[in-house]
Amino acid sequence: MPALSPELANRLSNARHRRSIITVVVGGIVVVALIAYGLVASRKPTVAAAPSTPTGLRADANTCAPPECHTIGSTVTLTWAAPADVTITAYHLFRDGLEMKTPSGSPLTAPKYTDDTAAFGVAYHYTVSATGAGGTSGLSDSVAVTPPDPPKSVAQLSGEYRVLVTVQHVSYLKSLEGITNPAAGDTKKETWSFTPKCAVGTGPCDTAVNLGKPPLHRQGSTYTGSITREGANCLGAPDVPARISFHLATDGAERDSVQGWRIRSFSGTFTVTLACGGFISAGTLTVRSLGQ
Repeated sequence: MPALSPELANRLSNARHRRSIITVVVGGIVVVALIAYGLVASRKPTVAAAPSTPTGLRADANTCAPPECHTIGSTVTLTWAAPADVTITAYHLFRDGLEMKTPSGSPLTAPKYTDDTAAFGVAYHYTVSATGAGGTSGLSDSVAVTPPDPPKSVAQLSGEYRVLVTVQHVSYLKSLEGITNPAAGDTKKETWSFTPKCAVGTGPCDTAVNLGKPPLHRQGSTYTGSITREGANCLGAPDVPARISFHLATDGAERDSVQGWRIRSFSGTFTVTLACGGFISAGTLTVRSLGQ
């Protein structure tokens, strides 16, 4: 192979040198690019975690009645421990599986809540969860509570009652409370309706029986009074309105969705008196309620 001239050899040497530089530069760029890519790939976005489940859920129930409160009402105060791992944006409180809402509809942000829609004598179950930037936690352990009944002393004699009427004594009457030729021991079932002279849930007060006027007067656990109405027929004389006097003793109380907190049962007497052609005719009857 013929020898290269000095000029040609120099050119070839320069060309090889330039290629080496280019290779080094390109290689360096590639290395830098790979390093940069690795750094970028290693910096993945941080995903926020959901809050831990709230703990320590507690429910304290209270029932307030007149005169301390204007009306009978129950509340359940709920408290729980806030999760400490993340910032909480909202809590979700559930009663018997249904989420409760604040009166304004705004999110519940504090670890406490007062349920003023609870009814006394009803069992409720509560759970709570928490929401943060990363999602919502699981439900807490359930807590059960039953607001206590108010005292019997604030129950009303209100609504309809099935009663058993028994003739105790009768004189000069051909009918008494729908019983023809009444005699001692005769019985009849009736429905009596009482209308209190105060609003439901505001405590005991006088009450009208079968829309009679004036109402029966309440004295502790008894109701007394008299009304004038048809209820008996004279024997051999023109019929006249009868005077009916009541003495009823009440016993126990019960919750009613319509009548509120009312007397559960009563017993006592009522006397029917009327003037029949110059004679005073009368009938004394015992009465006891039969329950629902």
